[in-house]
Amino acid sequence: KHFEAENIVKLVEEIKDLEYTDNVIFISFDLANCINVRNLLPENKVQFLTSNEINNDLLRILTEYRLDLDIHYSQLNTEKINILHSKGIEVNCWTVDDKKLAEKLVSYGVDFITTNILE
Repeated sequence: KHFEAENIVKLVEEIKDLEYTDNVIFISFDLANCINVRNLLPENKVQFLTSNEINNDLLRILTEYRLDLDIHYSQLNTEKINILHSKGIEVNCWTVDDKKLAEKLVSYGVDFITTNILE
């Protein structure tokens, strides 16, 4: 869901007031939300959430705004993760509830795995 910039400011201020920003990874399907958070918190982790294919436009945007990627696992392979990492982009994948698939993604080099069941 898209948030108006002033609502993102309020959210970020609340988290700052709690002195908790170091413990938060901001994740959104809405690119504008990610960019607004990035502008307010230049050092925090911000992940753009998508199921779309990784392409040059996406790589340019992630690099330009220093955003990490949270992407459906089906879009990933070792080559794509290496490209993302070469640009300083961390990779989260979702939602992986199969242990063998999670192990495969770990072998590819993902940084994070979102799961409902794996520990």
